[in-house]
Order: sequence, then structure tokens, then C-alpha cells
Amino acid sequence: MKQFESFALDTSNERLWHEGVQIALAYKPFSVLRYLVENAGRLITHDELLDALWPTTYVQPQVLRTYMLELRKVLGDDARHPKFIQTLPKRGYSFVATVRESSGGALKLRKPLEVRRAT
Repeated sequence: MKQFESFALDTSNERLWHEGVQIALAYKPFSVLRYLVENAGRLITHDELLDALWPTTYVQPQVLRTYMLELRKVLGDDARHPKFIQTLPKRGYSFVATVRESSGGALKLRKPLEVRRAT
């Protein structure tokens, strides 16, 4: 489990938690977030991200912008003053929050009945 601020990214079960409440996140936005978190603190180019998540399919780069907007909304992030995802114009993205590794038992996670939908 990877933690940053008040979020926990459960990579084993592909779930995002915020203050113990599960956030519903579709597969691809979750995959984008996971890749960014697992590579925190460094530049992830557009090409690297596209190649990592869509290795055999051509995908328009606009898709990344769409997913970043969705992730920023879920995380409560602001592109102008990023706490989590920094955009490096014409180059890519960087996950700028401090990421800690923890065991799932260290968090008090509520039952999945309390899933909050990403809007």
C-alpha cells in the first residue's frame, strides 16, 4: 500500500482510499495514478506513460490530459499549485507528493459499502 497525504493507493487490490473511504476510480485512471505514484519524484514523459499503459495500441495524447483532469479532481489537486501531479509543459508529468510504503493493516479502511464515486 502506498500512502501520500491522506490517500492510500492499494496496488494489490487496485483501490484508492481517502481518509478510510474507498474512491471509485475506473481502471485506466487508476493505472495512470499508479504509474505516477510508483515513479514519484521524476519526470514521466507523455511517450513513456503512453507506452507503459497502452503498449500495443495507438492512443491520442489528449487521453492523458483527460485522465489528469479526472485524477486532479479526485485528489483535490490544482494544476497551478500542484500538491500531487505537476505538469511539465511539452514534456510530461511528475508526482510531487511524498509517497510512503505501508502495510494495509496500518490504515483503518472502511467497508466497500462506503465507496465514494469519482465525479
